[in-house]
Amino acid sequence: MHRRLLLLLAVFGAISAQPQNVAPDPREARIDTPAKLVGPNVAFYVEARQPGKLVQETAALLRGCVLDDFPFGLGKLREKGFEADELTELAGLLLTPDGVKEAQHFKGAALAFQGPTAEGTMPYVLLLQPGESRLPELLIRRYLSNESVQTAGEVEGVTIHRVTTHPGVAAAGPGNQRALARFQQQMMQQMRRIAQQQLPGMQFPSPGSLATDFALMPDLIVIGTPSLVKETLTLARSKGQCLADAPAFQQASKDMGNRPGLFLHGNPKQLAEAIEQLDASQRPAWSELLRQIVKPAAFQSLTGSLTIDNGVPHLRLDAVSGEGKSPLAEAVPLVPFKPELLHFVPPSMEAVVGLANPEGAKRWERLLEIADAFARAADVNKRLPSRQADRLEDDLKIKFGPEVAARITQVVVAQGAEKRSSSAAPPLLFLLEAVDEDAARSLVGTAAPKVIEALHGQRIVPTIKEVKGRTLHTADLGSLGALSFGRHGQVVAVGNDPELVAEALNLGEKRQGILGEARVQSALAEVADAGAVVLARPNALADLLCGEGYLLRQLSSANSIPLERNIGGIQFAIGGVGPVQPPQPPLERADNKADFALAPLVLGIKRSGDRVVLEGRLTEPRPALPRLVDMLLERQVEGFSQPFAGGVGVPAVIQVNPFPVFPPGAQPLPAQAPVPVQPPPLPQPPKNQDK
Repeated sequence: MHRRLLLLLAVFGAISAQPQNVAPDPREARIDTPAKLVGPNVAFYVEARQPGKLVQETAALLRGCVLDDFPFGLGKLREKGFEADELTELAGLLLTPDGVKEAQHFKGAALAFQGPTAEGTMPYVLLLQPGESRLPELLIRRYLSNESVQTAGEVEGVTIHRVTTHPGVAAAGPGNQRALARFQQQMMQQMRRIAQQQLPGMQFPSPGSLATDFALMPDLIVIGTPSLVKETLTLARSKGQCLADAPAFQQASKDMGNRPGLFLHGNPKQLAEAIEQLDASQRPAWSELLRQIVKPAAFQSLTGSLTIDNGVPHLRLDAVSGEGKSPLAEAVPLVPFKPELLHFVPPSMEAVVGLANPEGAKRWERLLEIADAFARAADVNKRLPSRQADRLEDDLKIKFGPEVAARITQVVVAQGAEKRSSSAAPPLLFLLEAVDEDAARSLVGTAAPKVIEALHGQRIVPTIKEVKGRTLHTADLGSLGALSFGRHGQVVAVGNDPELVAEALNLGEKRQGILGEARVQSALAEVADAGAVVLARPNALADLLCGEGYLLRQLSSANSIPLERNIGGIQFAIGGVGPVQPPQPPLERADNKADFALAPLVLGIKRSGDRVVLEGRLTEPRPALPRLVDMLLERQVEGFSQPFAGGVGVPAVIQVNPFPVFPPGAQPLPAQAPVPVQPPPLPQPPKNQDK
């Protein structure tokens, strides 16, 4: 093994040292931008510009993380059972000095997607421009040598190599591979029967839908769905309509300039049309939510970029609306958020969301539209939040829009760190800035108790006690825990921990909250005109990227509804934040306290005219980014998973997988109570026929 490796390295070195003055290949495609090889009707297009410089700057930002000394830096994680996947291995290799040096030869890369199909997939094409590097082609040839490859003809004189596989089924080959393929196919059939029994409506791609075509050219490598690979090769050889000719694409490309980074161009209308062409049973589960909340047909274009400016990562998304209105876009405030309210946020909070609330009554209606869309996507039309709110208003003799929401000028939601089991609620804090002190006094003394009492289904008389010098009202909700609320001036604080609520009020009075931190001030200066802002420490970012976190679990689980009450003749689903759990020994992966001293990521969203713009910056990426990478890998080691209804477990770490598509009715269950499934006996694997 080692002898063959040394021989391969020697041969590769000799080849690399040879002069490159060779006759041009007639198949060579010289394209200045991959967008000229993509049709104008793709839904999404992502392009890596100046990949060499991008990899170089990224490696500098991530220096010090466990991938910095790949693969030796993974030693401690491997002791805990960590196994690097292909994506992690590729990232680690690119971050090494040799990887950075090799990346300087790359010319560019792009990935394009079309809308979903009836087979449950999204056609795609990956374009690689290796430039002077021969490494990508060698790696692909190495991959194809392990697959059952068939020649699928030629397009414009270029040979097409096709690999056809099924989910979890090896491609059939000679000898023992055929028997293994039959065995795996039988296993897959059994798994499909189990999944379809437990998750009715789950979609599986047809056998031909997983065919992947490869086309190797001297200056271009094309990988993807057969139809898009053919289109790419046709555009490479002849003139035709391409994405680079679209005016919206040209303007967005000009705005980004030639800076190194990732460039995104989206065609929301194309995505909407692709979804509309499908029958209701063929549409992905996420499509209904997208259609109801985002309404992609209402947007003319979507562009974005992720660049590194002077060592600082900068994210920007720009959506331009056309005909129609998007409930999500309409919910974005037109006036800037005033950060003074952040004086009430304790430094122990790891994620903070601030929202300006002009025209609160109208925004309440927009939020109800969004909540209704979530309900429809979950197939619970009988429990539309808007209907529940109407009946609740009649029962309480109060109008939430004009009498409550309209009297709140700004809102802040903050979450503290989770330290223990998934059932424990972290510290949660809600800050409401009222129009004046009288409005704040009314919220604490009248509105809040009436709403809590109605939702709980029985009379509640909040107790009044003093905590840390603050007079707080506490409503005991039994098994749901307790809610405490109080005010200072025109600011109302509500939370599931009275100590936290009192601390927030005291900090606000002294103006000693997180707004006093220089890092937070610097971050907010980047999004000074945003109507909504988000501040997130590395801990919260890692939870979000891994699909973890208490709020994510509550939003994704129907079993988070602990109580139901009949109010005004309608059945209400009532959820609670739960009590703060008593201190427990920290988990083995407990986050370092020093993480709270790291600079937060700041996101700002603003709406002006027909545009909605999201901008994000990490003003001090070191050591925040290396620590974030370490957290993501640590969570991957822990193997967090959330069992879906029927006991089908899926990893919580986000993975790109176009199939299967879970139907709207699929809801996750609590991790401690999975539904047992007794699968039918699987066929025995074939004996090794080579012996």
